[in-house]
Amino acid sequence: MQCPYPGLMPFGAEHKGWFYGRDQMIHTVLERMDARILEGGPLVLIGPSGAGKSSLLAAGVLPALGDGRLPVVGSSKWPRLMLTPTASPALALAAAAGLDADDARHLAESWPSDPSRCVADLREMTSADAAAEAGESHAAGLIVVVDQFEEVFTACADEAEREWFVEVLDLLAKDAGGAVVLSLRADFYAACTSYPQLRAALQAGPVVLGPMTESELKEAIRLPAEDVALEVEDGLVEVLLADLGAVGGLEGTGSAGRLPLLAHALRATWQQRSGHRLTVDGYRVTGGIQRALANTAERLFDVLRPPSRDIARWVFLRLVTVGRDADDTRRRARYDDLLRHAPDPESAKAVVDDFTRGRLLTRDQDAVTITHEVLIRAWPRLREWIEQDRDGNLVRQDLEEAAAAWDHAGREPGALYRGNRLEIAQAWAEKHTPDLSTTARAFLATARRHQRRGQRLRRSAVAVITALAVIASTAAGFAFWQNGRALEARDQAISAAVASESLRLAPTDPSLSAQLALTAYHMNPTPRAASRLITTENTPLNIRLPGSKGSVYTADYSPDGHTLAVGYVYQNIVRLWDVSDPSHPVALGRPLPEDASVDSILSVKFSPDGRTLAVGGHANHVGNGGSGGFVDLWDLTSPSHPVLLGRPASTGVSAWDSLSSIDSLAFSPDGRTLAAGRHGGIVSLWNVTHPDDVTSDGEAYNACSPSHYLSSLAFSPDGRTLATACGTGTGTGTIGLWNTTEPSQPTRRGRPLNAGSKVISVAFSPDGHTLAAGAADNDVHLWNLTDPEHPAPLGKPLKGPAQAVMSVAFSPDGHILAAGSADRTVHLWNVTDVRVITPLGRTLSSPGAGVNAVAFSPDSRTLAAGNSDGNVDLWNLPPTQLIGAGGNVASVAFSPDGDTLAAGNQNGTVSLWNTADPGHPAPRGTPLTGPTKPVNAVAFSPDGHTLAAGDSGGTVTLWNTTDPDHPVTLGRPLTGTNGLIFSLAFSPDGRTLAAAGDDIDKSFGIAFWDVSDPAQPTRNGNINTDHTKSVQSIAFSPDGHTLATGGDTSTHEVGLWSTTDLGVRIGRPLPQPTGISTWVAFSPDGHTLATGNSNGIITLWDSTDLNHLTRRGRPLTIPGGSLWSIAFSPDGKTLAAAGHTSVGTIALWNVTDPDHPTAIGEPLTVATGPVSVLAFSPDGHTLAATTGDGVATVWDLNVEAAIHNVCANSAGSLGSKNWRTYVPTIGYKPPCPQT
Repeated sequence: MQCPYPGLMPFGAEHKGWFYGRDQMIHTVLERMDARILEGGPLVLIGPSGAGKSSLLAAGVLPALGDGRLPVVGSSKWPRLMLTPTASPALALAAAAGLDADDARHLAESWPSDPSRCVADLREMTSADAAAEAGESHAAGLIVVVDQFEEVFTACADEAEREWFVEVLDLLAKDAGGAVVLSLRADFYAACTSYPQLRAALQAGPVVLGPMTESELKEAIRLPAEDVALEVEDGLVEVLLADLGAVGGLEGTGSAGRLPLLAHALRATWQQRSGHRLTVDGYRVTGGIQRALANTAERLFDVLRPPSRDIARWVFLRLVTVGRDADDTRRRARYDDLLRHAPDPESAKAVVDDFTRGRLLTRDQDAVTITHEVLIRAWPRLREWIEQDRDGNLVRQDLEEAAAAWDHAGREPGALYRGNRLEIAQAWAEKHTPDLSTTARAFLATARRHQRRGQRLRRSAVAVITALAVIASTAAGFAFWQNGRALEARDQAISAAVASESLRLAPTDPSLSAQLALTAYHMNPTPRAASRLITTENTPLNIRLPGSKGSVYTADYSPDGHTLAVGYVYQNIVRLWDVSDPSHPVALGRPLPEDASVDSILSVKFSPDGRTLAVGGHANHVGNGGSGGFVDLWDLTSPSHPVLLGRPASTGVSAWDSLSSIDSLAFSPDGRTLAAGRHGGIVSLWNVTHPDDVTSDGEAYNACSPSHYLSSLAFSPDGRTLATACGTGTGTGTIGLWNTTEPSQPTRRGRPLNAGSKVISVAFSPDGHTLAAGAADNDVHLWNLTDPEHPAPLGKPLKGPAQAVMSVAFSPDGHILAAGSADRTVHLWNVTDVRVITPLGRTLSSPGAGVNAVAFSPDSRTLAAGNSDGNVDLWNLPPTQLIGAGGNVASVAFSPDGDTLAAGNQNGTVSLWNTADPGHPAPRGTPLTGPTKPVNAVAFSPDGHTLAAGDSGGTVTLWNTTDPDHPVTLGRPLTGTNGLIFSLAFSPDGRTLAAAGDDIDKSFGIAFWDVSDPAQPTRNGNINTDHTKSVQSIAFSPDGHTLATGGDTSTHEVGLWSTTDLGVRIGRPLPQPTGISTWVAFSPDGHTLATGNSNGIITLWDSTDLNHLTRRGRPLTIPGGSLWSIAFSPDGKTLAAAGHTSVGTIALWNVTDPDHPTAIGEPLTVATGPVSVLAFSPDGHTLAATTGDGVATVWDLNVEAAIHNVCANSAGSLGSKNWRTYVPTIGYKPPCPQT
């Protein structure tokens, strides 16, 4: 039986019969190709890695062209070339045209001098074959498809050839009958903008390949199986989609970039089929979507002979291009070169052969490549190889590329490394000689010889230079002026280099990245440098507390947040830090004077009143002549002068059990009881009402089953339940729940919870309704404990960490769940509404080692992460990230005085925030209730006394916000629209409220109310036409006489309507491309109308005469080709637009002269998700944005505020040592004032 799923291999033309689910996208590409043939220029297909670009082109678009679906006469017979750029785009183009290797090499060498000749040659070579096939004398057209176009940046090191290739493609596309399609990874969008031809192609409108919808995914799973008579078991499709994350939420968002994982899981499930049937059990055996690929890779790795295992790392690192400003990508390597340079060619061959048979590597002619880049993300072992020494891998990568270029140039001395670059490469090579190819070793050896020769020549020149010194002094005046210009140029060059390093480090070391961004700004304060700093305002930054040589194993904040206690495993050290000001932490004297017999600290915990610190662990002498667990109580009334209160004795603990270390401690919330869990499973409870006179609360009891070991325990917030995590050495684990209402007689609540893997850490949410468990299977498991007698699993485990989750913690405000992992990261989730849990921003990552302990400060604004390298990172969680009351935050609006920000939540509430100090917003009471459906739009009246909220049920709720701390509901909700309200707007005089949205009732269209008396609003008519039934955005003109409407995907137009004569259109509608949504905004003076569509194109219109709109300047494009919101600043000088690529983006333009708008720096990056709505504060200094992760972000657009944020929250990241690495040519100048 044939397998209809190609796995990681892209669908090819031979698979076109099995390629389902992309009919609409194929049609879109063909439609845009037709348009681009008329316009002249390449068509760019953009999508994230794993979106299916290669398959769409090879198995969808190209076969469709052959079937005659391009509406151009004779196009079905046009020659079609498909290629990837490789290291030599010229050679790849010649080979695609059908030349053999020798002819291709000869022609490729002559082409770069004349792009026009290349175009002519290609026409000649392809037209003869096409004419013969068509029975004609000449074929007019030529189609060139360049897949993985990003290889021109990652694989081609020759900038001249890169520019030549771009020009050739542009000429081919502008030639009569020429069509060029480029598929591009979304994160290389910015790289294309440096080339005028590509920039023009992007501005002309790329095709954005989004995720497949749920129905399309079902087609892609079921229909290929039907084609080969393969049955799909009931429920399998649903399980696959759920694991893919494609069920519920925004249409298709869950599957973005994850199609290769699905494809591989389907192929692996086929291999586990039961006869002619794909089964759920077979799918589970593969490890599921999350682990099937990693399991396959590990299985192939495990069966390698030991010598080949050692060489596998060497091979795979040469098949990856480690990214600086973009994600890591796969790299094509020549098979012969790979084996020739390998330390053990035979073992390298075995690795390539085995992984090729497993379809994870692909041998294409004479090259080897990773079959799909998803392997880089999905195989933890490969990620570890890359991340273990990312900086070193970049040095090796640059060195190998330079050595190859040197060898290709005939070993020209001018291509050798010199100076600082040579020193860095030498230092790395001394420790990693086996990792270098023979060419790279020869390159370094030759460079060293040339450097020594140059040093001898320089010494000989000293005498001559001295003699010339007198002459040089006569030119001092001119030289002084010239030197000033040289220094300025030098600083600009260094600033650019430092900024580049800042961007590269942003994902892995955000604090060092921020400090480098500030350094670059000081050297060259450009708008681009300023925008990079402003981006850091909503980026968590960390301050590192230096530690001991051991590993941090436990950490806890005092209840007042002033003290942080940190304990070290395999040492007797507990450090105390004064963290009253997290920006300036101070060590509180020496470590606690623990007894010399203590050899490991495994748990520290503050009492609820903060006066007592309990310390638990292991000692080699515990008073009975033997080793075992211990608990010490310390009086920290004065943290700088701790006093030992004593070591409580356990009752009912056998001599054997006493040998077991104390692994976990927990105080009951009332401070009366201290629980201590021993590794062997024994739990002791003490009455610590008087810490200096502790008594046992009954006998110790065994909380774990035989052969299980206790790892963690935690009290519920009401103190009535104690959770104990137990596990075996083989990896299975359970959690016991104990009723501790009477501490002296604990009883089990129900049956133990089964996590399916060893549980390492447990934590209760502040309301006690949720229990989180971090496990060895890399997941965080959740249970609903509203009824602790009948706990229930809460959805699927949270995924993200690549290694075991060592510690979990809820923020005291209940909004955030943190998980520290052995993979050196901390993952955050928004758990405000546990029914809709979403990742919160980027993973926290620093150059440290694995994270063993996480702890939140009492104000929830700082997260301490204890690392196994002995250091502690204090992560500042930006106060300007406002977590909504539940689900996505769909809309935001500032009050006219700027002191209040309203945010509409998907759980049917509206949150109000005090923004008098926009750098530290504070909640104004509890969220407002009233709406029964998700709130999609909010708006304040011009006087600020009324707040309106429109929901998905078609109702509008009004509140009196004269006192924003005590809002009052105004009358009954406004009803009658019956559809999803997307947009609300008050007229400038505040007397009218308009509401528009999707599927609005046919009787009304856009609804208007008279709200002159907001306590008694009355219906004031409607605009009811086919053009107003489905509207994404509305905006009143400043005089209130006109309403602009932006249509959604079904309306596709921008309209202007009279508000004095409802239903009367003003001027002609502005058509928009089919299938997109449009947003509208008037400038404050009414002279400009901005329209932005979901393709990322913004057009400015002169609206002085609304009956005759005319374009202002050229269209603006937002990076990533996606737009969801536009807004003018109150002074009309700035236009903001929001969209998203792999993360959210906010682009800003100076529109003081709307006929010549200019970009303000770089777009701001919003790590908490796609941005959907923007709002300026009344003074224009602050911008609020909603994001897809249930968060609203507030941005101070003043760069000085960003500088203050960087200096306050990343102190010490750029010390003199790091300075020498990243700013080597200038003496150390700390970017922040020293304190």
